[in-house]
Amino acid sequence: MTDQLSQAQRLRLAKHIAHCQSCYAELQRELATVYELKRHLPALGQPNATQLARIWQGVKAQTWQKPPRYTDLRPASALLTLTLTLMCAAFVFRGSAAVAAPLPPSPAIVRATLTPIFTETPDPLGNAMARPTASLTALYANAPSAAPAPSARKP
Repeated sequence: MTDQLSQAQRLRLAKHIAHCQSCYAELQRELATVYELKRHLPALGQPNATQLARIWQGVKAQTWQKPPRYTDLRPASALLTLTLTLMCAAFVFRGSAAVAAPLPPSPAIVRATLTPIFTETPDPLGNAMARPTASLTALYANAPSAAPAPSARKP
């Protein structure tokens, strides 16, 4: 960082560090870290350009790359899938129009009356006697046709 400062700024920084104990201690810790890094760096070595090129070629050789011919088929396969989907949908839904189903028949309203009728019918022995019989009269009405006509309003 001192390389980025002007001569006057470096002089002012040096005076501050000389008088400030906490800044001086921080500077000593930073210098010790730099010293340790420089001491271990030669063990790692610094590669030259040919070493880096050889390492990069090895990395490229070990990584799998997709052949370019398959990437050209992506739009065509998507279009084929879309076309087949639309054709299947047209086949499945052909002829099915949205038609309203007829209303289910409403339950019949039945009103029955029992009317006794007396008739003279012969009994098994041949005697004429008045016997009660019944007559059933039923009125069937479906709800839609049984609804009364709307009445005219009178003002």
